[in-house]
Amino acid sequence: MIGINTAIYSPSGGSVGIGFAVPSNTAKFVVSQLKEHGHVTWGWLGVSIQSITPSIAKSLGLNPEEADGALVASVSPESPVAKAGLKAGDVITEADGHQIKTIHDLPRLVAASPVGSTLSLEVLRNGKQQTLEATIGEMPKKMAAAEESGGELASALGMRFEPLTPQLRGQLRVPKDVNGVVVGQIANDSPATTLGIEPGDSSSRSIKSR
Repeated sequence: MIGINTAIYSPSGGSVGIGFAVPSNTAKFVVSQLKEHGHVTWGWLGVSIQSITPSIAKSLGLNPEEADGALVASVSPESPVAKAGLKAGDVITEADGHQIKTIHDLPRLVAASPVGSTLSLEVLRNGKQQTLEATIGEMPKKMAAAEESGGELASALGMRFEPLTPQLRGQLRVPKDVNGVVVGQIANDSPATTLGIEPGDSSSRSIKSR
């Protein structure tokens, strides 16, 4: 078994031959959790991440064509990664020996990790590589419900926003008098993609979407 069908793409109410499925590994994990606990417990680090765009890669002194990893946009107070010493502006390149090539790699790995286990993170900070040890926490129930329902990506435009931290403000060269949020992730084939919006764009009353 490869996966379990969950939905089809249907712009007009009929099938156009495009389906979506939950990977079998995810299904097995959910089934085992239900059998053992009666509910699903997801691992949690308390970090908000975004893709490394070419402009962000240059600002970090990285080769845009080889810049893999997940850029830390913000860290939740008192979260597992906050206690481990992770900071906004860090780039997570590996987790438990697994390379983080896109921002999708880390959440999947963390969510499937047992609560209480230790996760080794390879982090690039100010051009230097270092290792941090974080203890996996349990995802808060409200967050878990949001993840299962699609979270913020289920919004009308299909975008996930990140806070405009001082680090991101400097990296993206956003003027001090401009307030707003940063586009962290965009769903494929969403209205935002059609409009040409990209991860790393900032949105505020002073900046119009292009």
